[in-house]
Amino acid sequence: MIAALIPVIALSWPLLAAVGVATQTVTVSLQPQGKVSVPGGLNLERGPQAFAHYTGVLPVSFRIRTAPGMGANITVQASGEFAPGDGPSLAAGDLTFTCSPASYGSACTGVQTVSVTSQRSVVSLPGAACTGGGGGCSATDPASVQLNLQLTNDPSVPTGAYTVPLMFTVSSL
Repeated sequence: MIAALIPVIALSWPLLAAVGVATQTVTVSLQPQGKVSVPGGLNLERGPQAFAHYTGVLPVSFRIRTAPGMGANITVQASGEFAPGDGPSLAAGDLTFTCSPASYGSACTGVQTVSVTSQRSVVSLPGAACTGGGGGCSATDPASVQLNLQLTNDPSVPTGAYTVPLMFTVSSL
C-alpha cells in the first residue's frame, strides 16, 4: 500500500511549485545615420564628334536618418589628382558634374567642378529626414541621384588611360 502512495505524491509535487515572472525594459537610442554607395567604377565615353567631351552617368544610392533640426549633406571630393600625372587636371577644372533630380532631398544645381581641396554638394537633406517606410519618411529605399560627369577633351593631353579616385561622404549628421 505504501508503494501506491509514493507515485501519487511524486506526480502532484510539480503542481504545487510557484511560478516566477521577471520583466525587463529594453531601451535604445537611435542615432542619426547615413550610408552612400556607388558602383565600383565608371568609364567615361567620348561623344561622336572630334574632341567632344567625355561623359558618363554615375548612380549614387543613399539611406539616411537625420535628427530633428539637423540636416545632412552628401558630398563628393577627389582624394587625389588624375593618374598618371600628365593627363587631365582637376586643378584646371577638367572634370565637372551636374545632378539629376534626387528621389529624396535636394540635388545639386548648376555645374559643379570636382576638386581635390573642396567637397561639392550632391544632395542636401532636411532635419528629421529618413528613407523607407513612407509617412514622414521617403518611401524610396534606398534613395538615389545621378551625377552626370563631363571631362574636357583637351587635345594637348597625351593619349592613355587615366583614373581619379572620388570619395562620397555623408556629413552634418
